[in-house]
Amino acid sequence: HGSYDGLHPHSVNLNQGAESTLALISTMQRTDALVGSR
Repeated sequence: HGSYDGLHPHSVNLNQGAESTLALISTMQRTDALVGSR
């Protein structure tokens, strides 16, 4: 599963492009680092 390219008020852009996938991976890595540092 990846992440969607855009959220709209009443719908989701179902495109899962490389930029969104990389942003999801980066966010997950940063979250893991923050949680691990506690």
